[in-house]
Amino acid sequence: MKIFKIPSIWPFSFYQEKPTAIRVFPCPACKETISADADNCRFCHLPIATATAERLLLENQRVTNAVASANTFRLSISLAALVILWWIIGVLTKDPSPAVFLPLVGIGYGALWLYRYGSLTTSDVDYPLAVKRVKRITLIWLLALVLPWGISKLSVPEHRLVTQETIEIQGTDPPVFVLSGPGSITYFGVGVFSPALPEKSPNRVQFIWEIFPHDIFSTTIESVGQIAYATVPPGFSQSTPANGPPPPLAPLEPGKYYVFYLLTMGAPHVMGAFEMKDGKTSRVYGLPFCVEFNEKGEGVWTRCRGDENPAK
Repeated sequence: MKIFKIPSIWPFSFYQEKPTAIRVFPCPACKETISADADNCRFCHLPIATATAERLLLENQRVTNAVASANTFRLSISLAALVILWWIIGVLTKDPSPAVFLPLVGIGYGALWLYRYGSLTTSDVDYPLAVKRVKRITLIWLLALVLPWGISKLSVPEHRLVTQETIEIQGTDPPVFVLSGPGSITYFGVGVFSPALPEKSPNRVQFIWEIFPHDIFSTTIESVGQIAYATVPPGFSQSTPANGPPPPLAPLEPGKYYVFYLLTMGAPHVMGAFEMKDGKTSRVYGLPFCVEFNEKGEGVWTRCRGDENPAK
């Protein structure tokens, strides 16, 4: 089949160019290409009515558009391969940044093509190949969307707070949080937990120390290494207390529960609770210091997900 239109070079273009002045279609009897202005086929001499010629011309143009669009869609295979490669490199470098937009566009293009052209009735030998090609490329884009998520889930372990003692916070007073794992730090804070307050009270956790990195993209967990309570690491700014340091923060008191929140980008968040015992920091499990919304949209304090004692 001859194609008399030039497809757009942009792989995701939905633009359809106007038909050219060359008006041809395949003869319904012998399948040879004939002019739409002819009264009969010049090969088999089949009479062609004007209405029939216009109908066959439109059908031929639609098949031509379908095949041309499928050929254009084929150009996106290399882009899909680059997206998958980008994901794999991100997983290996511990910075898996999801590239969702391009796979969604590719899947959407393939779905729209199948909706518009997937059920045409034609004897054109190129059309069945175009249908198979679009289905195959759409599947590749689907893999580009789903496969990297699976790779990241299998290959990237959740980061954790690591200390000299298993799942304990290093040091005495002040405690030192030793960090390891992938991802970048976006926030770190320490608060006082008040179990006597009701679950709907917004003041159940009072933050006493909060810091933010200057650059959330380059402040990786591995580059920071550890955070000592009340000491602002290089590249961070303190927001609570607003005017410190100085003056220095008050020491942590025995008999109180404290919670820490490590929010990250590119890895799961880490949250936990601890208390001071005999001048040492001791990890506490099971306290409801995380907020979830109930069916009424009310914030309720609950136990954080993943806050289990690994020793049990």
